[in-house]
Amino acid sequence: MGGSRVGGYQETYDTFWENNTEVSLKYQNRISEDIGFTGSVFGNLRTVSAKSLFARTDRGLTVPGVYDLSNSVMPTVSTNDRALRQVGSAYGFVDFDYKNMLFLNLTGRFDKSSTMPIKNNTYFYPSASLSAVISQMVSLPKVISSLKVRGAYANVASDFVNETAQYDIYKLLPAYTNYGRWANSMTGVTYTDVLPNPDLVAERVKTAEIGLETRLFNNRLGVDLAVFRNLEGPRIIELATSVTSGVKARQTNGLTLLRKGIELSIDATAIQRERFSWNVLVNASTNHAWLHDIDGHQTRSGMYASENAGTASM
Repeated sequence: MGGSRVGGYQETYDTFWENNTEVSLKYQNRISEDIGFTGSVFGNLRTVSAKSLFARTDRGLTVPGVYDLSNSVMPTVSTNDRALRQVGSAYGFVDFDYKNMLFLNLTGRFDKSSTMPIKNNTYFYPSASLSAVISQMVSLPKVISSLKVRGAYANVASDFVNETAQYDIYKLLPAYTNYGRWANSMTGVTYTDVLPNPDLVAERVKTAEIGLETRLFNNRLGVDLAVFRNLEGPRIIELATSVTSGVKARQTNGLTLLRKGIELSIDATAIQRERFSWNVLVNASTNHAWLHDIDGHQTRSGMYASENAGTASM
């Protein structure tokens, strides 16, 4: 314990607290005999608090067998962390259906995050989807039990937070960090080696998808096929720069990936009896990603090369 062969003692306390306060309002009605409407609006306030306290003895215990932080040969080594952030949201959706064969869904959301620069801490992201039950519109061969086509678009934004590193959120301004004791007596500090960027905007993922669903042979065979295209980014990254600038990296929006793929799902009832049935499900997909852009200027960064440089990373 304590990183010493002479023994030691340490204590660690971690506290994580999250609260979500939400209000909502829903309205549902049929506008006419053929058109149905459902709408909802929501308000949400998410608050996250994380605290950590760590302390250990140094260079062993003064009195062997007495496990107390004050029983340290050298001054006790201790660190503490605290993180507090909030995200306020207002969002809603509307659903329309026409004769139970055409369905339209629209959503929109505003977020305001405490971890983003003040001038860019509020951002909006929408989505839309449209589906049509073809088998309800036209007569199809008897072998086709149902046929549905769909299309969707979503634009999703996120703030300056890695959910797996709750303490690593204060990056908007340069700061000093405790380096520990130097020469066994003096406390050292380090200064930020990443250049902050007051113009950062929220990360984005834009997704477009088209799909087809069909049931065949009296619903004994089903096929679901989807083709998608994602534009993932620009992310919030730390882009390496020359150390002669005084920092090792700078914050920027960059590293945009282009992702394309196909997903296929087939389910079938291979055996169907009065007291026994056997269902089979098969899934297959392809997923390829290319580096679309780095930061709008650079064409290479370490192992990455943008498509503008004539090469692609997959």
